[in-house]
Amino acid sequence: MKKSLLLLLFITINQFASAQIVFQENWDGIGPGIAGWTLYNQDGLTPNTNVSFVNAAWISTNEDFDNKVAMSTSWYSTAGTSDDWLVSPSITLPAGTNKLYFDARAYDPTYLDSYKVLISTSDNAVSSFTTTLFTQGNGTTGTSGENNTWTRRSIDLSAYSGQTVYIAFQNFSTDMFLLSIDNISVVNNSSCIGVTRGLSANNNTLTSAKINWTAISGVSSYDIAVGTAGFTPSVSYTSSTNSYTFTGLTANTRYQYYVRNSCGSQWIGPFSFFTSNNLPYAYGFDNTSGYSVDGWSGSWSTGTTAANAQAGTQYIFSNSSTTAATNRSIYSRPLNLQAGEQVTVSFYHKEGSTTGNRSLKLEIFQDTNPTNLTSLFNNTALNLTTYTQVTGSVFTAPAAGTYYLKFTDFSAITTTLQSMRVDSVNITSVLGINQFLSEKFALFPNPTKDIINVINSIDASITNLEVTDVNGRIVKSVKTNGVSEAQISVSELSSGIYMMKIVSDKGTTTKKVIKE
Repeated sequence: MKKSLLLLLFITINQFASAQIVFQENWDGIGPGIAGWTLYNQDGLTPNTNVSFVNAAWISTNEDFDNKVAMSTSWYSTAGTSDDWLVSPSITLPAGTNKLYFDARAYDPTYLDSYKVLISTSDNAVSSFTTTLFTQGNGTTGTSGENNTWTRRSIDLSAYSGQTVYIAFQNFSTDMFLLSIDNISVVNNSSCIGVTRGLSANNNTLTSAKINWTAISGVSSYDIAVGTAGFTPSVSYTSSTNSYTFTGLTANTRYQYYVRNSCGSQWIGPFSFFTSNNLPYAYGFDNTSGYSVDGWSGSWSTGTTAANAQAGTQYIFSNSSTTAATNRSIYSRPLNLQAGEQVTVSFYHKEGSTTGNRSLKLEIFQDTNPTNLTSLFNNTALNLTTYTQVTGSVFTAPAAGTYYLKFTDFSAITTTLQSMRVDSVNITSVLGINQFLSEKFALFPNPTKDIINVINSIDASITNLEVTDVNGRIVKSVKTNGVSEAQISVSELSSGIYMMKIVSDKGTTTKKVIKE
């Protein structure tokens, strides 16, 4: 029995033993960055114009507005075989078990890029990488190569413990598309597996948000770091599951977050979420870093030719296709609505041609039920070459919560490529009468031990105050004879939460009272 307990204790301690991060790189400030790596453009080929931003063997570039990756291309004009190298600085491996972890992905399910991971124990010259540790794919098009979702890979480097090594990633694909590597780390631990790159946030409210990530088998503790944009991660919270809900946040604010395995793996991040904001709200897509920085998301592009904007200097656009129907959406940042709030959305649109119709719809949905969309605008015959303002149908929120707008270009095939532009989105609302009145009345002090004062900012005549307990029973009622400021004593009531109904010539509303 004692041996079993000792064995269990050893396994438990070993499972949660801290790891030593020997080397790490996330291209976002943790690690030496692309300037600390050696790049070899062995093929000397010219990237296709569609990927011309890949102007070196590998580049550090934003996959989204938060997160940079190391990216290379194998899409060349004319077609050819990539031979691009990304070589690490020297890494001294300590004694014990050492593992290399990284995330990898291709960007098109039809063209799956192939790559090798190699090691050198002498120097960083291409000729010194004579040992291949890992190969993904065979370099040809088809089903081989890395898939188009982020995948965590690991390689055991223990055979090289005690030595100084160099690690190389070689893209050897034949005329495919794009390949990225991210979150590289070397960890001195046999079991400290890092979190995979795909993290997401949902259930955003004015003051809270929930983040989610892919669980690691056998892991029951994760560290989370959260802060404003640009912060350096350190442990803010821990979680025993693969999700965490932040509370006590500030409305209408961008936060960044990181997650790691509590054993001490590399931080994965940064990623952003946005707390929701109250209406009114207007947006013109004029952030030079892109609309994602302001909480919008989707697959529309940002136009930067000021002459093509309705106002400001930028706009969004979606191009049609000559081979397939278009299905491209963009989503607003989270919006906080009250039950009964009546929302009106207007925007400007402009098409590139009058010879072919374009189709655009605007919908709104609550984040608790994203498949239940309410249509505000739907037109399959748009062909205006000057900006025209459109006002959608009025939407009445059925319940309080967080909502999103969704613009979708669902145009049919066009004979020539055409552009649809959208700009200057404006969202206004009128609160339901109960919510409107509730915001115009104030109680003080609240909490209170005896007297509560009732005031209002709309010159309403208060005729009656009625206090009920949590079971709905009336425990006190006072007639106030049409005054603009009233007072009621609750000194005789027990401590607890009550509801006060305020009756006035402008309507009736209810406020919460806390009796100390």
